[in-house]
Amino acid sequence: FIAGRPSIYPCHSFAGRSTSGFVAWDLRDKKLVYLKDTWRKSDGDMTAKEGDSYIHLNEHKVPHVPTRRCAGDVYDDSYSASPQQTRTQQFLDAEWVCGGRKVKDVAHHTHYRLVVNGVGRPLSLFRSLKELVQSLSDAVDG
Repeated sequence: FIAGRPSIYPCHSFAGRSTSGFVAWDLRDKKLVYLKDTWRKSDGDMTAKEGDSYIHLNEHKVPHVPTRRCAGDVYDDSYSASPQQTRTQQFLDAEWVCGGRKVKDVAHHTHYRLVVNGVGRPLSLFRSLKELVQSLSDAVDG
């Protein structure tokens, strides 16, 4: 895939997942796709991968849901044994953390990418009230 600048920029939040979205060119199929780059939670109850949810929704023919093209954790290279992961949680007990205060609630995250067929537009760019209402209706239907 070839992607330019993000069409969706990450929220600049310390606690966010730094999600970016890209309109990308699929070199194999010669078409535009949507690529989501994010850091998924990888501990506790939040270990499900978004790509697996799309597979489930697609298999059950849920309407108005994009088709999953591919998804997976991001590795540094093909020789890496484990995917890119946050390390913040390894330093929670360090003396220098937050002026000596101990932070208890920092989740472990793994770098993850998802590609779906189809590229949409932000709701803020709707062309008519009918298009906006139809988009919201389709989302609820899905």
